[in-house]
Amino acid sequence: MGKHKRHNQTTPRSNDMLKLGIGVLGIAVLIGTIFFIRAQFDPNPGFENQATSGGAQMQDGAQVVNMEVTSFDYRPADLTVKQGVPVKWVIDGSGASGCTQFLIARDFGISQRIVRGENIIEFTPTQKGTFPFSCSMNMARGTITVV
Repeated sequence: MGKHKRHNQTTPRSNDMLKLGIGVLGIAVLIGTIFFIRAQFDPNPGFENQATSGGAQMQDGAQVVNMEVTSFDYRPADLTVKQGVPVKWVIDGSGASGCTQFLIARDFGISQRIVRGENIIEFTPTQKGTFPFSCSMNMARGTITVV
């Protein structure tokens, strides 16, 4: 009987998949590192929610809430509105970048791209409670409390 050599061969496709996986992992580590560094050196980090007002003001029959989007967070991150009253959510997207260019509030059926400048989202909350919203990667987060 002849001896057979067993070769550990990888196909070109499996090599491409391995390279893709390593690339995705590298990007994830880079993003995490950027968030960490930003949190360490930002003199006014949004993670501490330094904003003082997240309440609504009535204007033309709608509750108006204002929020700023930055590269890493929302300011203010916690908003309060009344049940059954239309909401006009005015978002300043001047600082939006990366995943904060998308805002998702599933409980209100909202999934919207945030452009630089003013963005307006309108909805009417039908249930009381506290509902989350976030960027597309769920890294920047906030809440809407309906009273």
